Amino acid sequence: MKRKVSQSQLILPLLDAIEERGGAAKARDINDLLAEKVDFPAEERTARITVSGHSYGAFGNDNGGAIPGNLIVAANTESNSDYIRSVKAAGLPVHPARFPAALPEMFIKFLTRPKDLVFEPFGGSLTTAAVAEALDRRWIASECMLEYLKGGQMRFPSALAA
Repeated sequence: MKRKVSQSQLILPLLDAIEERGGAAKARDINDLLAEKVDFPAEERTARITVSGHSYGAFGNDNGGAIPGNLIVAANTESNSDYIRSVKAAGLPVHPARFPAALPEMFIKFLTRPKDLVFEPFGGSLTTAAVAEALDRRWIASECMLEYLKGGQMRFPSALAA
């Protein structure tokens, strides 16, 4: 039996439907599961539900660049980047909490102008610093682990060559 639900109530019916199918669902099954359980227009199901079952709500809409959405879509799938290869080759530890460059890039573009100063209090692998430099911003980073800063230097090959 279908239930009429608001968009914010979609997750529980979706989880119920997945559980009924043995606890697993393929990405293409998500919309079918929703169609079975809820009375919600198809165009809204496909536009707002992720493979993991999260609802984007209004923040998943393209507003034509008016104001950045409240959703950052950036895969964190780095497993064999130049940074990782060069750090391993130098015998340094790979920072365990790296994040995609798209994350600081959005904030740097939104909150600063070229030549502004970006401060990264937890420098880690210097992702934010590399993005800031690529966007023509000055930067300062601090990090309590010297080995991570040495590894982060690998993001700036032209500076190492000098």
